[in-house]
Amino acid sequence: MFLCLLAGCQKQQEDSHVLLEKFRTLTREGQWQAILDDPGAKTSTHLLVRQCVNRALLHQNLLSSRFFAMPQVWGQKSLMLPQEYGYLYPLAISDLYLDVGHVNAALHWAFEAQAADETDSWIDERLATVFLLKRKPVLTERYLKPLENKPEFKETIATYREILNRPELLFQQPELAGIYNRMPVKDFIIHNLFPEDDLLRLLEVNPGNRQAFEVLMTLYLCQKKLDLFMAQLYRMQTLGYGELPRHFEEAMLLYLARTQVKNIPLQGFQWHEPVVKEFREFRRILQAYRQDADSLHKILQTRYADTYWFYFLYHEDEQKLQDIPSLLRK
Repeated sequence: MFLCLLAGCQKQQEDSHVLLEKFRTLTREGQWQAILDDPGAKTSTHLLVRQCVNRALLHQNLLSSRFFAMPQVWGQKSLMLPQEYGYLYPLAISDLYLDVGHVNAALHWAFEAQAADETDSWIDERLATVFLLKRKPVLTERYLKPLENKPEFKETIATYREILNRPELLFQQPELAGIYNRMPVKDFIIHNLFPEDDLLRLLEVNPGNRQAFEVLMTLYLCQKKLDLFMAQLYRMQTLGYGELPRHFEEAMLLYLARTQVKNIPLQGFQWHEPVVKEFREFRRILQAYRQDADSLHKILQTRYADTYWFYFLYHEDEQKLQDIPSLLRK
């Protein structure tokens, strides 16, 4: 029996490794939808696989509407890896910072990765990318040079050297142009222990940085800091949202139920009536089964596992229902 369990665990680890390498390749190719379409995106609980999936949601503008519909057993850690994971996954931390335009933090973690493993060519590629974005041609060339004998970087080298010769060509590369437009117009001190502070600073110096906003708001929701989440909703007005994202709306309804606030500013948006009806039913089930924790969990998991409401009640507090009374107030 023990040997069978051991073999099963080993097989699961091997499958996770294969899936991670597949997703890493897709992220480097910018094939974000292919990641989301892969069955492994909905089943794997591997930390770095989940980070790849969450980055795909961010790039597809789906973070605020589908994040909690995916397995989030790691909570915020699979979105923005904490500093204590830095010695294990420094380049993965650099990835997310580059996504939101925080190039100085991306550079810091790329150097940390280089200190840990000088043989990884993807670290040289990351350093070349950051220095290209920072308009540092000598340093860009320094990190392109070691890639010259690597066939997989042939196209990247050619593109970057064209941009070095004609800087305006950067804006013909959608991914590079997007990062460049999200970069802060002035530097600020990096807070590795408090990434939310850095995201707020990014928004202060560049209010149009939607990626930084989405990551910040999702972190607040993972931390269940609804007050901080609500305080930043006003930024939606200038970020191109056509409607309330699903998880934002779920969080706003939770906030109303817990605080007894009669009304909140919708920033010009409208409630979605089906979501409001679902929340009423959610609260009705809470009331009906509040004395039967096991049955309540099973019912809510079946019907609402893809909502922020379920995450709020059960993540890291499995079947601890201290928050239910606040959701049942009239």
